[in-house]
Amino acid sequence: MPKGLRLKKTPTEQVEHDMRRARRAAKKAAHRQYRAHDGDFDSDGRSSKRSRTVGDDGVNLDPSFSGPEPSPLRDGAHTVVEEEIFQEKLWNALGEDERLDGIEARLNEDVYVPRRWRGISSQASSSDTVGGPGDNPNIMNDDEYAEWVRAGMRRKRDAAAHREQERQRVLRAWAQAEIARVLKTDEDARRRARHERKRRRHADALDAYKQCWVGLLESKSKSADLGFGDIPWPVPDIPPDLSQITAEAVSAFLFFPEEGLDEAERGRTRKEELRGTMLRFHPDKFEGRVIPQVKHEERAAVREGANAVTRAITALMADRGDIT
Repeated sequence: MPKGLRLKKTPTEQVEHDMRRARRAAKKAAHRQYRAHDGDFDSDGRSSKRSRTVGDDGVNLDPSFSGPEPSPLRDGAHTVVEEEIFQEKLWNALGEDERLDGIEARLNEDVYVPRRWRGISSQASSSDTVGGPGDNPNIMNDDEYAEWVRAGMRRKRDAAAHREQERQRVLRAWAQAEIARVLKTDEDARRRARHERKRRRHADALDAYKQCWVGLLESKSKSADLGFGDIPWPVPDIPPDLSQITAEAVSAFLFFPEEGLDEAERGRTRKEELRGTMLRFHPDKFEGRVIPQVKHEERAAVREGANAVTRAITALMADRGDIT
């Protein structure tokens, strides 16, 4: 690189350069000010300029002199120097605080804190509590042993209160269990009552269905005046729609979930009901005993309903393996 070649400074570098020059100028001005100020005093501590302008009789010989003029440059330099001195003292004070904090922390490492002030209850310091090194009196220091003894004395003193608290706890537990038992008993009673009402309604509907069939088969009437709704269909909804005659509807109408019956008895009852219903709606028997009593315009619908019942019964018998 040729000698004397200077690269152009960036804006940031130029600002830093100007600040450094300003600080140097401020320091020089402050130094000159202090030297000039020290030179204005003689050996007796009096101002030399005043001694030149004031006579022996105290009369001012230079009336035009009114003291030193204030200088902005001098004030700025003085402020910069004071700020630097303050920052240096501040950093020194912070360093001393950090050293003192470290010394205090090291001194507090071996300080004993009683168990009651460490958030440990009196029960945790008892001799029958297992799980902590302070529970063994053989390895306790004097303060821990004293605390352990005081805890034992408090236990003996509060033994009666502890027994009363335990009795109250047992009574509360018994009362809660009794309330739960009574509530469960009431709920079971209500459930059994609901089940009994449903069973009675089902039994009444099934009895009415069978009585209708008895009356229909024993009828000696020769007139064809029965409609689709007059036929006793084995479904809950009466009169039903053809779409409602399904295996699920027939099963819900014929069978009710009885409690206390074994599997064999339940299977025998189911088989008898399915067989009796099949005999009532079998096409051959139904055609000869029921169709003659049905109106001519509704016979097709009645035949379709009987066929739907037969298909549902066949599906139920096949599902249970009752077809022989």
